[in-house]
Amino acid sequence: MTVCIAAICKEGLVCVADRQGTNSSNGFKSTLPHPKILQLHERIFALIADDMSLQMELIQETLNKSLNRDETSPITVKEVVAHYRDAYAEKCQEDFEMTVLVKQGLTYKTFFEKQRNGELSKTFIDFIAQALKDHPMPYGTETIIAGKDRSGTHIYRIDNGKVTLQSAKGYAVIGNGWDIAESQFALAKFNKRWSDTEVGFLSYVAKKRAETIEGVGNETDVRLVLKSGIVFLNEWGLNAFQEKYLELEREIEESEKKARGEIREILETAVKQSREKRENEGEVGETDQPNNSNFVRGGTKEG
Repeated sequence: MTVCIAAICKEGLVCVADRQGTNSSNGFKSTLPHPKILQLHERIFALIADDMSLQMELIQETLNKSLNRDETSPITVKEVVAHYRDAYAEKCQEDFEMTVLVKQGLTYKTFFEKQRNGELSKTFIDFIAQALKDHPMPYGTETIIAGKDRSGTHIYRIDNGKVTLQSAKGYAVIGNGWDIAESQFALAKFNKRWSDTEVGFLSYVAKKRAETIEGVGNETDVRLVLKSGIVFLNEWGLNAFQEKYLELEREIEESEKKARGEIREILETAVKQSREKRENEGEVGETDQPNNSNFVRGGTKEG
């Protein structure tokens, strides 16, 4: 239950997320003590949804893998994504081992040893292979890993271990508020060459409008990854964003109210002109307004 947004801008990257957590066992909602935007490396962030305790475990394992890499060159966003994907796969393997192999008196290690030594029948090996194929995905997670490295700004979306590159699209949204947030980018005709100001405010507006979905919290965190460095939007900055957002909503409401009034006048004039035209042409007994008494449900005229 959340919404997390990462979007590319001309200067780098914008990350926005709510901070509401939902207890999977009782559905209780509360504000998390930590952001859902987690810094993995100097200019690489993860935005996490779903089971927070599992996600924090996966993030920690991702950090461990990144720190223990043999390469001396600066780490890339793609490498961090691979580390997260591997951490997720290992967690799923652990679940399969505990729920299937252990019941057969095996572990992954002993299963492969016995298979190499020819101690397992083909029927049993096929049974385990089929069980692995049919084993349901034990953990549902949505994650965005995004940041800047030597080759540019990149965004990856990871759904249950499946990785999708979103850099060409320019943004990624996860959580149950994703459809509302995505629609804002579509309506705005988002372009990743926009400035940090434009993309930052669009992302904030998209998040705020997604709050109409149950489970998306009011608390908001904003991070910007720019050429000049990392910007963690503080309370003053968030309040300023909120004031501008409310100002925008008021302007839209007033504009829509004015438009509705003008449309009402246009329709009334059209009805009047149509009536006058009929009268001038000598038509009587007809009206331009529907008479509901002549109709039944479904729009069928009573016989």
